[in-house]
Amino acid sequence: MSQEKVNRHKEEKAHRKERMAKQKRRAKICKVIYIIVGVIIVIWIGVSIYQKVAPESGAEVIETESTQAETESTPVSETTDETTAESTENAQTEAAETETAESEVTETETAAAETTEAQTAEETESETAESAAEETTAESAETETAQTASAEETQEN
Repeated sequence: MSQEKVNRHKEEKAHRKERMAKQKRRAKICKVIYIIVGVIIVIWIGVSIYQKVAPESGAEVIETESTQAETESTPVSETTDETTAESTENAQTEAAETETAESEVTETETAAAETTEAQTAEETESETAESAAEETTAESAETETAQTASAEETQEN
């Protein structure tokens, strides 16, 4: 029993540096992923706010400038048509930008999920290998004990 503990302790000590290095690497990868996702969310929120605020004030400025310049030379109906066309273009641009931002967020979330799944699979494989090694060590220790006992019995007879 105590020999099993000693052997298990030796194996743990022998592989401790590798295990610690893997844990540190995983922690760094997780931190980087969290930072990237956080930055993307902040940028997405900023772009969303900007799209809501900027086109309204920008459209008014364009209408004011175009209205002043065109009022002198064109009738009101033509000015209204141009303003409507500009508003339509702005709405289409906003829709395209929103779709692009949403697709980028989705891609990032998918990549983060895949990375997490890969890390989980790697951890599971590592734990399985460790438990198999422990079982093998325990079995070999039991076999050695049984062989030693049978050898002693043979010598006594």
